[in-house]
Amino acid sequence: MVPGADVAGVVEASPSGSQRFAAGARVYGIKSATDPNGTLAEFVAVPESQLAAIPAALSFEQAASLPLAGLTALQALRSAAVKGSDRVLVTAAAGGVGSLAVQLARGEFGCRTVVGTCGPKNVAFAREELGASEAFDYTVAGKTLQNTFAASAPFDVAVDVMGGATEADALAATKTKKLGGRFASILNSGTSATSVAAGFFNALLGRGPAYSVTILSVKDAGEKLESVFNRLIEEGKLKPVVAAVRPLEEAAAAFAELEAGHSRGKQVIKVGEE
Repeated sequence: MVPGADVAGVVEASPSGSQRFAAGARVYGIKSATDPNGTLAEFVAVPESQLAAIPAALSFEQAASLPLAGLTALQALRSAAVKGSDRVLVTAAAGGVGSLAVQLARGEFGCRTVVGTCGPKNVAFAREELGASEAFDYTVAGKTLQNTFAASAPFDVAVDVMGGATEADALAATKTKKLGGRFASILNSGTSATSVAAGFFNALLGRGPAYSVTILSVKDAGEKLESVFNRLIEEGKLKPVVAAVRPLEEAAAAFAELEAGHSRGKQVIKVGEE
């Protein structure tokens, strides 16, 4: 099995009937995570419906960092029916999905209040580079989302990338379903079947926000990348965050760093030269 879902590169060959991408076109896109023939390879076959033209402002490395994290963030925000008047919370705001969720909430949905959780080294980054209205340092002793926001300024929408204790804290700081609260959980290693069941059950009983789980669909990924992400990039409202660019030989090290957490943005593997 070859891992990898994101891809960016130059079209080597396309079907004779293709109306979108001829040989030589700069493209980026995504393959299904269940496809055993992933993207960490010199040549990758991708359905053209899952590809988009790379905006002139982006490098191959920036483009490669965008599809999986960006589409996940977009799907989560749409599932929570975000609107401009909402107060939005994004956990792990400096990470791959979180950094794009913050930018999408501001640039695509027009939200004026977007709070992102992060560690102390990313507080300024979340505000100044991502556009968060407030960066919440989760490492401050005795300070939680619940005791900071629940009573005076609960969130209309929360997008949780972490699961576990972070999810529980974010849920407690979000309005109940009766008051219009919505919660989008992005499945990860910190999310358990018990917590998902509890999220849906508490929403049903009115003790928590409307609860949804984001499982990324790559259907029509190319159209979404072009109509949303390319537009926002051209308007200067979104910029991919690349933590590091590594050669293929260091792919295992990149996965290890992601698993350790606290990576700012996405790890990118460069296969060959441009």
